[in-house]
Amino acid sequence: MTTYNDILAAADAPEYDDAIRQIKRLAAKALHEADDDVRLLSTEHFNHSYLPDFVMRWRNRQDRFVYLRASAYAEEIEEDVVRLTDHNPIFVQLSEFVPYNDRPIRQAIDSLSQSAGARKSLIASVPAIGLLDDAPRTGKMLSSFVMRGGRGVIEDSEVVTLAQTVESGFDGAMHSDREKTADAIQAVETVLDPASTVEFTHLFEAAWISGGASGVEFPGGLTSIGDNLTADLLGQMLEIVPESLSDFWEQIGNAVTLESFSQLHLVGSQPRLQSIMKNAISRLASNRYMMRRTQRSDQEVDPFIWQIDSGTLSLRGAGYQAWIGAPALNATENATDEDFAVDLPPTLSNLSMRAEEAQLTISDIGVSDTDGITVRFTSPGQGDVATSDLVERVTETVGNLVRVNEVVALVEGKRVPVDYNRGVAGPRTSSRVSVSGLIWNGWNLLAETDDEVRETLAQVLNRNGEPDRSEDAGDVLSDVDPSPDPVADEGSKSV
Repeated sequence: MTTYNDILAAADAPEYDDAIRQIKRLAAKALHEADDDVRLLSTEHFNHSYLPDFVMRWRNRQDRFVYLRASAYAEEIEEDVVRLTDHNPIFVQLSEFVPYNDRPIRQAIDSLSQSAGARKSLIASVPAIGLLDDAPRTGKMLSSFVMRGGRGVIEDSEVVTLAQTVESGFDGAMHSDREKTADAIQAVETVLDPASTVEFTHLFEAAWISGGASGVEFPGGLTSIGDNLTADLLGQMLEIVPESLSDFWEQIGNAVTLESFSQLHLVGSQPRLQSIMKNAISRLASNRYMMRRTQRSDQEVDPFIWQIDSGTLSLRGAGYQAWIGAPALNATENATDEDFAVDLPPTLSNLSMRAEEAQLTISDIGVSDTDGITVRFTSPGQGDVATSDLVERVTETVGNLVRVNEVVALVEGKRVPVDYNRGVAGPRTSSRVSVSGLIWNGWNLLAETDDEVRETLAQVLNRNGEPDRSEDAGDVLSDVDPSPDPVADEGSKSV
């Protein structure tokens, strides 16, 4: 952290121009460290009466002018605040405040803070800016918000308390502590403009509902996001909240739905998304799954990685990629593309082995031979046709001579057809099943897997042998599918 002594040492450089360069370098370092995403543009000016020393630029926010101020008098800086209002400027102090004439310094600072707050201008010293990110978990969030939307005076003596209050409030929100959360929100309101206050408060609210508390109980008074995160808010959080807060991101998984991902495109390793999915996988539900074989050119190994592909949740690994919900690729396209192809349908013998190894329940199996003769095996009720005596006897006779066209898996009591020609799976009605159950059944039935891949996939999907649950699907998981799946296509035989 840069201190006043560091600034004084820089000012003592023998050459004036060299002293200015060193002082501006110290100020630029503090501004950059406060917000890693800022693009800081330096001008040729220093302590100019109306031309800025720096311009802070962000991708999706208004620029802010930065004026370095050598004056130690709050009264002189207040004159600048009243006169220079363009681009919500930041006035960076290079020295501590001292009294001017006989006016109490407290009175002068309060007047300056009131003027700056009303004009959405910020006054902070180089050391104070360096202390904004002092809190280990939320410091970077606070400092970046202050750089983008800070207002008023942030005094050297108060900045550490501010950072600690926000840190405590963020932890309090994650554990439904109303008092700590309210104190932090109040502290934020004193240093941020209204728009930035709303954004930061939304982060507290997201932490609040992710801990299981109801949105209506949130002490911030906004309660505008309900009990699930919107796509807009999740996108903002991904830009602001660092990936080092892994426990926060894991808890956020308790407040997302598939719709929360609809505006995102997150490919690559994406540590925050991996943390989100640790809890989210147990509550998400869908009625559609598509799978393709893929070729990884970016790395030798192909671990399981969650991604968001143009708004669609995706899981890739072990040479395949699956899309949940509305697919990024049209299910009727690219089915034979070299990079996005479906595997050949399995033989009856191979299907029985896949179902047994993954402990799947198959209610229907449709097979055909090279002449196009089709036979369909159907089990009444909730029985498993793949392990029936009839299928076992047929498998022993022609198990390697016929290929499977379609199977119907029972997932949480629902019939989920799996189409091998198109590489898709999903209930034929609008009802949904858990994403975990959908991927587990679809992956094991459509892809070639081994014990190691199957074990890793089970860990990714949080499958511990217990029945699937899905809060996102609601009570429909226990309903009976009202529309029966056709037993056999026209011209086929049913067994």
